[in-house]
Amino acid sequence: MCDRPVQLLLPAEHVCYCKLVNFLRERLNQHFKVFRPLNQYIKLVTIFAYFRRRQFVIMATPSPEDLPVPEDDGKCDHLVPGTPIPPISLPATDGSSVNLSTLSGSTVLYCYPRTGKPEVPLPDGWALIPGAMGCKLQTCSFKNHLKELQKLGVTHVFGLSTQDTAYQAEAWQRLHLPFNLLSDEKREFIEALNLPTFEAPECGVLVKRVTLVIKDGVVLKVFYPVFPADKSAEIVVEWVKKNKI
Repeated sequence: MCDRPVQLLLPAEHVCYCKLVNFLRERLNQHFKVFRPLNQYIKLVTIFAYFRRRQFVIMATPSPEDLPVPEDDGKCDHLVPGTPIPPISLPATDGSSVNLSTLSGSTVLYCYPRTGKPEVPLPDGWALIPGAMGCKLQTCSFKNHLKELQKLGVTHVFGLSTQDTAYQAEAWQRLHLPFNLLSDEKREFIEALNLPTFEAPECGVLVKRVTLVIKDGVVLKVFYPVFPADKSAEIVVEWVKKNKI
């Protein structure tokens, strides 16, 4: 399993598929500890290639099947239905401030560790942290299911992380998100609700992946742990259908 994307320079003469596979087989053996037949491993990694100075840059990331599964450590057990949302204003990516405790109707808040940036390697060991991978996939899952959630009665959807608004704005714009990301850079909201966190190299303290359904300022439902990340919105949709919030 790879613990971070690895950039490999691929000479232009290896563009054809067969040569590409042979090249990857040789290079991946140098970069990864592979515990399965390599040709199967190649099928499990996601390969991104683009031109750069007549060469390809290959970035390989582990597939969801290869990621460690987070366990329920009980750190959200205190968030029972009826738990009040703290009255804290959080900066949003559209320049506004959002106080989740004062919003009327139903709100889905998904808390995530951090999104990456294109061409920027992930922190060392990131893929080995249970539940850390998949922030972009989770965000896109809520983007793709937003209209369905709205039809089911959800008034607001937000993502929340500890990155500052400027960092979040890059992903917000790049992914063309139809909802805001909220910044809890000082971890005031996270600490007020006692949400679970973890530390990662080069990143400091990050919030673990938690999804809250909030109605009129109180907790209605908590999803924790959240895995796999790309199914997060789908799981929320199914719960909302059954509970008719």
